[in-house]
Amino acid sequence: LPPLVLDAFLRSDASRLSSWAKDLEFPSEETTYLNFLASHDGIGVRPAEGILPESSIENMVKKTRVHGGEVSYKSDKDGGKSPYELNITYFDALSDPNGDEPLDLQVRRFMSSQAIMLAFRGVPGIYFHSLVGSRNWNEGVKKTGRKRTINRKKFSLEELESDFSKTGSRRQRVLGKFKKLLRVRRQHEAFHPSAEQEIMDLSGGTFSFLRKSDGAAKSVLCIHSVSPDEQKVKISEISRHLDINDGVADLISGERFRKANWEENGIRLAPYEVLWLVEEQS
Repeated sequence: LPPLVLDAFLRSDASRLSSWAKDLEFPSEETTYLNFLASHDGIGVRPAEGILPESSIENMVKKTRVHGGEVSYKSDKDGGKSPYELNITYFDALSDPNGDEPLDLQVRRFMSSQAIMLAFRGVPGIYFHSLVGSRNWNEGVKKTGRKRTINRKKFSLEELESDFSKTGSRRQRVLGKFKKLLRVRRQHEAFHPSAEQEIMDLSGGTFSFLRKSDGAAKSVLCIHSVSPDEQKVKISEISRHLDINDGVADLISGERFRKANWEENGIRLAPYEVLWLVEEQS
């Protein structure tokens, strides 16, 4: 999941991620997957071999370096070397820390990636530095001489409290959005680890899937934009997966989309917007 999600955002195209997810088989009703994007080690790329072309892996390596990260290599039998791990925070893997993009756009992109992990079938594993929106700790790499240190900074409580108290800061925004998504997830049975999942092809710029509960709870159509461009989802596509009478509502924002208003124009997603939609009845 980590390299496939990263590839989707770097290319603004979730088609490969969707193709992989369609063929994913869940072991049994008694077990499920632990879904994570970031860890204390880094973003492993070897699992993506055979799924992503070499050009995509090379692109991830290139972006990691441009974004201030490190790359760990393994020795091949032929004497060459090939990448096996990207050492970088997931926030910076998606956004250049030296770029001029607005912070709001960077946070939206990052949280769209994290929303995929939270909504995907299984149990989400949130790495601490993702929870608080950490950037690369390059000083740590210089101190220890170890590439993995880039995503292992230790904080004092005072340092974190100071960052969280700053209105509009990166850490405050990321943690606040995580808390909101987790509250929504906890309140809906369709996000149970065993609830069924069906991958949807709504547009190449979105990674979309339906979570379905066996009980009376409503299904949730999860749409995650991986693109900096506006995405459009047709009502005809949504109505194939949700029983729509009057419209749908977004569990995250509370926004309501009335069927009469968007039957022709469809739902438009802003760059990196996330919608978790349920059927709404009058």
